[in-house]
Amino acid sequence: MKRFRGLFLSCLLLLASLFLLPTYLFAQVIWGPDVRLTDYLRGTAYGPKIVVSGDTIHVVWYEDWVDTGNIRYIEVMYKRSTNRGLNWTADTILSPLPLGASFMPDIAVSGSVVHVAWNEEVGDSVLYTRSSDGGRNWTTPITMTQSGANAVIGVSGDTVYVEWGRVYRLSYDGGVTWTVENQIPRPARFGDRKVQMKSPFIQLAPQGFPTDTSVIIEVFHQFSSDCGQTWSQPVILSERDRWDSSEPSIAANADSNVYVTWFDFKNSPYLYTGSVFTRLGSNNGNIWDTIQNITTLYRAKRPDIAVYGDNVHVVWQDDRDAPNPNGLDGFEIYYRYSSDKGNTWGPETRLTKDTMNSRGPRLAVNDVGVYLVWTDNRNPGRGYEVYFKRGAYARISTEDMRFLFCSDFRVFPNPSQGKVRCCFAFLKPEEWSFDVFDILGRRVRHYRGFSASGEVIWDTKDEQGKEVRNGVYIIRFKALNTAYQQKVIIFKGGLE
Repeated sequence: MKRFRGLFLSCLLLLASLFLLPTYLFAQVIWGPDVRLTDYLRGTAYGPKIVVSGDTIHVVWYEDWVDTGNIRYIEVMYKRSTNRGLNWTADTILSPLPLGASFMPDIAVSGSVVHVAWNEEVGDSVLYTRSSDGGRNWTTPITMTQSGANAVIGVSGDTVYVEWGRVYRLSYDGGVTWTVENQIPRPARFGDRKVQMKSPFIQLAPQGFPTDTSVIIEVFHQFSSDCGQTWSQPVILSERDRWDSSEPSIAANADSNVYVTWFDFKNSPYLYTGSVFTRLGSNNGNIWDTIQNITTLYRAKRPDIAVYGDNVHVVWQDDRDAPNPNGLDGFEIYYRYSSDKGNTWGPETRLTKDTMNSRGPRLAVNDVGVYLVWTDNRNPGRGYEVYFKRGAYARISTEDMRFLFCSDFRVFPNPSQGKVRCCFAFLKPEEWSFDVFDILGRRVRHYRGFSASGEVIWDTKDEQGKEVRNGVYIIRFKALNTAYQQKVIIFKGGLE
């Protein structure tokens, strides 16, 4: 009888939770703290790129610094993390120091083989190097061309693609040997910022002028379905109007869906910023949905997009928080997320909070989470440095949605069968308290601290270390100018 009564009460509790907590709408990404990857006293960093393979994250950028002998260097740098961003290696210089400036690197990864290409000032060339052991050792850079700029690179299995302008070379053995130069059939005034490969498809989203006499830039889609042997004709994705569309980024998933995002001045009252648009192409980009505007206020630029399964992530830099709306400073990184292939979107979420400038965000994604790099100059007396941030998936209910729109405060999972986590972030360090009350208003656990961000983990025990019973609990989180309250269901599945 006692066993039956416990089972009956547990079932009642589970049914009650369906009414106490609304249905989960979509997964949300819970972001961790900003992590500075570089430490420059006499230099500055530009153009970071990021890729992920398993638990290993690879980042490249180029760095401009002056050494103690007053000699200036501009070199391509690399570092990695083998535990999804918890710890990082020291910086590695990939470019050859005796040559001139090395800049604008791009990176791709397939398993443990990492590929990097960049532009070299000497000879206006494109150089390439690879690591076959996950970034520990690198080959001597080889010259891909003596007349190239804006190199981009992609990989799928052993097929590697390096492009500059509309010229490209391919390797079918993981970067050991290369074909001769080939040319993509399209107008000369085109350029790519990113390539997406899912063999045998090579997907591009170039920006360029539709005709030789055009003065308005548009965003296009072009692809090869046979690893670069032949190419489709470029198709305009942006709306042909009197505003430039530029800075495109492209991503694709295993379901043959292609996603393109770009920046557009359309209807913007500002000089340097506008809106971010996205568009979905099914059947490897042969059928395109309508254009979506996913930003408000016309303060965005420089978007990037990443896709894994049904999860679509878009970041951009945005100066809506800047004091001067027509200035070039005060940018922060913003983000939107869709868990249903871009049909619906979560809120515009501010990811950085500092007094200076955050710019050039780039994304990587896998089944575990999403990874972000950018540069900013938040540290007085220093130039731009590379920062990293990672996010993990968590389910969010309709009740929790109000927190997403007003602050960086998250409680998950809910309902919980074990630990309950609370993530928070403020503009500056503050005293805070975290209290758990039962349904009768009795406090069962208390935490307090002083920090700008962090995570409180309630182990579902009371102050005496005893496991709490299944039921409804109230979490109250308070800080100087912040107060939140939220119901949490504890349901461990056992019999009371």
